[in-house]
Amino acid sequence: MGNDYHKLEYDIQTEYYIGIKKAFEFLEEQVKKGVIKNYGISSNTLQISSNKFDFTSLERLIDIANEVSSKNHFKYIQFPFNIFETDAFFEKNQRKNTKTLIETAAKNNLIVLTNRPLNAITNKGLIRLVEYYSGKFSELEFQEYLNKALALEKFINELGNRYILGLPNKKKNISNLLNLIEKIKENWKKFSSIEHLNHIIEYYFISKIVQVLNYFNVSVSTMDLSENSVITEEKILSYNTYNPAPQNIEQSQEQLYFKLNLKKYLKEIDILLNYLIEHFKIETRKRNNLINKTIIDCFEKSKCKLYPKGSDFRNLTLSQKAIQIMRAVPGVSYVLVGAKREDYVDDIIELLNYGNISNIDKLLESLREEFIKDNFIGKGK
Repeated sequence: MGNDYHKLEYDIQTEYYIGIKKAFEFLEEQVKKGVIKNYGISSNTLQISSNKFDFTSLERLIDIANEVSSKNHFKYIQFPFNIFETDAFFEKNQRKNTKTLIETAAKNNLIVLTNRPLNAITNKGLIRLVEYYSGKFSELEFQEYLNKALALEKFINELGNRYILGLPNKKKNISNLLNLIEKIKENWKKFSSIEHLNHIIEYYFISKIVQVLNYFNVSVSTMDLSENSVITEEKILSYNTYNPAPQNIEQSQEQLYFKLNLKKYLKEIDILLNYLIEHFKIETRKRNNLINKTIIDCFEKSKCKLYPKGSDFRNLTLSQKAIQIMRAVPGVSYVLVGAKREDYVDDIIELLNYGNISNIDKLLESLREEFIKDNFIGKGK
C-alpha cells in the first residue's frame, strides 16, 4: 500500500508539472503574438513545506520556464500572505530547504504579488482583519422574536402542505424545506464568529431559500427586501439553480394567501439573521481588538518604526496595520486587496502616505510567537 501510494503521488505531481509546462508553452506563444507581455502563476501551495503532497516548487517552475525558452517571460508569482500565514517568509522550502519562497523569488528577479492580506485561515477558522462596527444585541429580545417566528414557520408549513395538494409532481411533505427558523434555533450558538456565520448564510441559508422560491414558483423580485437585508436579490440571482417557473395560470385565493405568508416568513428569516450578524459583530470586534493590541505590542517590543518619520503606527486601523506590515516585507512587490465598498478603498489608499516599517523581520517573528501561544497557528506555520 505504501509503495502504491508514493507511486500515485509521484504520478500526480508529474502530471501537474507537465500541465504547467504546456501552459507555459502556450503563454510563450501568446507573447510572440503580442497578446501578452509576461505571465506568472498563482498558487496556494508555493509557500508550504516541501514535504507536503501538494507543494508547488518555485525552483521547478523556473526550470520549466527555462526549458520552454531560455529567454522566457515567466515574471510573476502570487500566493496568500498575511500576519497569520507567513510561511512565505519563514518556511525554507527551496534550494534543498535552505531558502524561503520570497528569498528565491527575489534571487530570480520575480515580481511577487501577495493576496488575502485581510482574510487569514487559522486554527480557529477564517479571520477577517477588519474593524467591525455594530449596534446592540439583546438575547432576550432575540429569543422572543425567534419564538414568534417559529410559530409562523409552523403555520407556513400547514399552509404549504394544503397549497401543494393542487400542484402536480410535488412531494407532500415540505417540513425539510420550510425549517430554516428551526435551524436557526438549533444552531445559532454554535457559530464561532461573524466569518463562520456569513459562510453559513451564503452557502446554506441562501441555497435553501433558492430552493423554496423555486419550489413554490416565487420570484425574488416580489420579496420585501430592504437595504439592510441579509437575503438580497444579488445573492439569490448568483445561484444558477434559481429558476422559478413563470406563473401563466390564474392562482386561487388560497395560493395567493400562502405566497403572501411565505414572503412574510422569508422576511422573518432575514430579520433573525440580521440579529445574529449584530451579535457576532460584537463578539468578533472583541476578538479583533485583542489582535490589534497584539500587533501594537509586538510592534513596540520589536522597536519598529513606521516611515515617514513621525508616523504613528497605533493610529492605523486594523486592516491598515495588516496590509502595511505585508507591504513592508522585503521582496513583496504588490499586496492585492479585494474591496467591495468605497470606504474600504479609501481606508487602503491612505497607506500610500506611508513607507517602510523598520525591523520588519523581528515584528513578524514576534507576531508568529504570539499567534502560536494563542493557538491561532501551529509551530509549522
